[in-house]
Amino acid sequence: AGVDVEGLRLNEGRWKGILCNLTRFGSAQELPPMYVPDAFREWGETLYEWNTFCETRVEGARLTHDVRRQVPLTACESVQAQFEEEALTDSGDFHCVGDAGGNLLLASKAIGAQGAVLQASFAGGDPAAPTRTRVEVSVKRYDDGAPFEMASGKIVLEEKTELYMDSDELDRDGGVRQTNEVANTATGSPPDDASSPFIALPLDSWVRITSSADEPDSLVLAIGKGARTYTVTYEDLEVSRAEMS
Repeated sequence: AGVDVEGLRLNEGRWKGILCNLTRFGSAQELPPMYVPDAFREWGETLYEWNTFCETRVEGARLTHDVRRQVPLTACESVQAQFEEEALTDSGDFHCVGDAGGNLLLASKAIGAQGAVLQASFAGGDPAAPTRTRVEVSVKRYDDGAPFEMASGKIVLEEKTELYMDSDELDRDGGVRQTNEVANTATGSPPDDASSPFIALPLDSWVRITSSADEPDSLVLAIGKGARTYTVTYEDLEVSRAEMS
């Protein structure tokens, strides 16, 4: 399977989003204390989400995501919140599969010393108001010869926007997001065989890692949302098959 260039172009443009980092168990991860205003810490309130701004560029069959996250203001003064670089993704660094609907799968071409990364983008169903959910999962071995396990992850819900990063409309509440629009959503499960081990993730998504100590150079990673499933198979530590269903 390859990349549908017309579908890839559906991702092009500016996107505002809500990002939630995930623990190795798939649950929402708290923001580091230095990003939480004193007033929230004093009241014991926990923050889980970031406001984000992503510029997606497409050149031919190549795509880049330049993601910046809005830094919550930790002082009481009313000044404009700032953005810092969160991630820069280049599809040329990954094994890439994409369909005509704008759905996209990016997978590490090979399993390295740090493991492998799988990024899945699920397009929303309304072309008039484009949205997408992007899920990223990193896997690694915690001991030599052990099976692969989830190491970390992130999930972001995005909508296309005509705004630019310096627009006042993006400066919401000093960058502090209390809504938990991603962190508190229902988790997902595989539609085919939920009895097989999997990790439930927010926004009706999930990941399944199939690995064993008996076949240390083989790995099957699957990420799904709703009825969609993306699967990548590694043999001899390299991608042998990637498919979307």
